[in-house]
Amino acid sequence: MSEGVFVHEYRLRRRPPLRKLALVPLWLFILLLRVTDPMPASGSDVAIVVLLPVFITYAVLSEVRGRTLVGPDGITIRRVLRVRRIDWADIHDIRLEPTRNRPLWFVWVYDRAGRRFVLPHVNSEQVDDPAEVEAIIDAWKARRGPDWAPLPGTEAAIQLRAARQKAWWRAGIVGIVVMVCTLVVSIGLVFKDVDVPQYVMFVLPAAVFGVTGAALSLRVGRRA
Repeated sequence: MSEGVFVHEYRLRRRPPLRKLALVPLWLFILLLRVTDPMPASGSDVAIVVLLPVFITYAVLSEVRGRTLVGPDGITIRRVLRVRRIDWADIHDIRLEPTRNRPLWFVWVYDRAGRRFVLPHVNSEQVDDPAEVEAIIDAWKARRGPDWAPLPGTEAAIQLRAARQKAWWRAGIVGIVVMVCTLVVSIGLVFKDVDVPQYVMFVLPAAVFGVTGAALSLRVGRRA
């Protein structure tokens, strides 16, 4: 820290947990089944074999390329495909928010429109002392300008976005339950020599997720 300005770059310091690569064995297993199966590959098989490596690669690159740069003029967030810069004056709040899993906490930046952005590698896994978060907050307060003031509707926008995010999270749980039930029913039908298209196991849960999420989000909007 120099003259009250905290300047630091946060990047990957420790090896990410192995759960980040949990899908690799699953992909290898699916690929092995597909290669050894004499039947022609279906569209869903091809999609899984192609998309899983893309998802895994993106997850790894997110860890390796992710950066948070705290500078004199603001915060720069670097991700795999884009870089976002937020000036100090455009920040509404910076919050350390605990989680139920590891990392134990993340740091989020809220802009004056109520949007929030997680700071890559500013979490309990990569930062030894949470006091560094206070240093970032102090830098924001020192550099946001004497005329800075919170906008009246920002906090309400934050609450609305959080409620909608929770609605989609619940819709995701419903979609997973539907997927499991569809899988169980499909296995039972196979034993009865009933041919079930494989895409049903993906299309139906996705449709349920979309409809449920949209309905819950619309309900949240009407209550706001």
